[in-house]
Amino acid sequence: MKTQIRIATSALFIVGVISFAGCMSSHTLVSCEDVVTLPNRRITLRAKLEEQDYHLDDIENQPVKFKPVSYPDCKVTPDTAVHRVNTDDDGWAQMRTKIFCAGLYRFRVFYEGNKRFRPSSDELIVLAVNKDKPVIVVDIDGTLTRRGWRPWRRELIPYDGFAAEVLNKLSKKYAIVYLSGRLLPMHGFTRRWLAKNNFPTGPVLMWWLSSPRWLTIRRYKTDILVSLKRMGVNLVWGIGNTEDDVESYRQAGLKAIILGKEAAGAIKADSWYEVGKIILE
Repeated sequence: MKTQIRIATSALFIVGVISFAGCMSSHTLVSCEDVVTLPNRRITLRAKLEEQDYHLDDIENQPVKFKPVSYPDCKVTPDTAVHRVNTDDDGWAQMRTKIFCAGLYRFRVFYEGNKRFRPSSDELIVLAVNKDKPVIVVDIDGTLTRRGWRPWRRELIPYDGFAAEVLNKLSKKYAIVYLSGRLLPMHGFTRRWLAKNNFPTGPVLMWWLSSPRWLTIRRYKTDILVSLKRMGVNLVWGIGNTEDDVESYRQAGLKAIILGKEAAGAIKADSWYEVGKIILE
């Protein structure tokens, strides 16, 4: 599995990552897996540590720290200690924790480095939603951006001038979950782009080849959404720009909106202004 992941990562992603953060062998990359859950659940926080040179090599047996940054006001005091976890032979650091109340939890995940490796960090977000809270799922490339991500495209442009405004309005009623076909090592870059362009804060769920079934992005998205639905998360709308997006939303029982084209089983919208009218009216 490690070989499979490295091949896919090198082929689809690495040239772009190197252009953003350099190519020295001592550079490292921490990539977090955001989480969507229900309150009063015990969950696993996961982050991957890799050496970033001409490809990504897993770094094992190194200490990664999980530090709570913010959390909802709750009757039960959450665990606020800084937890240190060593990475396994695939570069994963994993920490179990209990999420008590609904809301957004933010963790800073960081590697302090040593003589061989430089420090690196990322932010991990946990969204805990009550079963009655409606959730909107949003694709990123071609949906929030005008064009898909490519290594040579340094500056991604929002889909239109309404995208962030509409999504912020929607976030007052709905919880927002970003579900992307980008590979996990782009988590930090994607999270920063969303913040820079004033999109609402929410978990960014990203593709990773952790099972043979997830060789296709459509199957990955479908499995994630179906598992959340079975958990009891109230997924209601899915917004995307491809037939694969629509199919994933349909299989999980979401109402689908597709931007810029037509697809069976989806409502067409030509702009984010129209998306807002469809959902809010």
